Amino acid sequence: MTRSGKSRARLIRSSAIVALVSAVLVVPPAVAAGDDGNLEDQYFEAVFADPTNLILNFKLAGAQLENGNIKGAIGTLERVLTLSPGNNQAQFLIASAHLQIGNTAEARRMFTVLIENPDASDVEVAQARATLAGLDQQSRLFNVSGSVSAGAGLADNPEGGSQGNLSQVSGSIVTSSASFTKRALTEEFVTAGANINLQRKLESQNDQSLMISLSTSTKDFAHYHAGDLATVGLSARYLRGVESQFGKGMLNTSISTSRVHIDDKHYLKPDDL
Repeated sequence: MTRSGKSRARLIRSSAIVALVSAVLVVPPAVAAGDDGNLEDQYFEAVFADPTNLILNFKLAGAQLENGNIKGAIGTLERVLTLSPGNNQAQFLIASAHLQIGNTAEARRMFTVLIENPDASDVEVAQARATLAGLDQQSRLFNVSGSVSAGAGLADNPEGGSQGNLSQVSGSIVTSSASFTKRALTEEFVTAGANINLQRKLESQNDQSLMISLSTSTKDFAHYHAGDLATVGLSARYLRGVESQFGKGMLNTSISTSRVHIDDKHYLKPDDL
C-alpha cells in the first residue's frame, strides 16, 4: 500500500471510530474501562450472552476496528443490520470498513444504499457522496507509460563473408574476393523502437489490474537488405495481489503474440521455407 493509501486507511478508521463512539455513549458496566483482558474478547462474550443488544454489537465492532479486525467488524455490523434493517450508522461503518480493506465494489454499493436511506444524516450523505465521487474519478484513470528509442551503428560483416582468406571455388583454392558469394564489408544500420502500456486497475477486494502492451522495432541496413528486421508485438497481462503465510505477492498471467519480418518477408512463413 502507498503512503497516501495508508493515510486514507487511517483516516477512514478514525472517522469510523468517531462515528461509532458518537452513536453509542453508554458503556455497559459488564465491560467498563479498566476491566482486565482484551476488550474485544469481553465485548464478544457480552454479545454472546445478549446477541440482540445493539449497543453491545456496536461496541464490539468498535473494539474490532481498533484491533484491526476489519472483517470481524463487518460481520458484527451486518448482524446489526439484521437486527435493525436500514440502520444508517451500521451502513456507514460497513461501507467504510470495506473501503479500508480495498473492497471498493462492496463499499460503493453500501454507500449508495446509505445515500438513499432517509434516516442517514447530512454528514453521512455528504461523506458518502464525496467518497463515491473519488472512486469514480479513480476508476476512470488509466496508467499510461511508454518509450521511444532510436539508434545507429556499424555491423561488422553482416553477410558473413570473408576477404583476403582462402576459399575453395569449383575445386580450386582462390584468394580473389570477387570469387566470394558473400561480401566482407562493414555495413551501417539504424534502429528504432517504441512501446506503449495501458494499465487499468480493477475494482475488487484484491489488488487487480489489467495491462495491454504494444511494441514495435526495426533495424535497417544501409545497403545490405537480407538482415533488415521489423517486429510488432501485442501482449496482455493480468496482475493480482495474493496473500499467503509467507507474505504478500503478485500473480502475473500473460498472453502475447508477435510478428517478425526479415527482408520484407514474414519470418518462417511456410511458403518461404
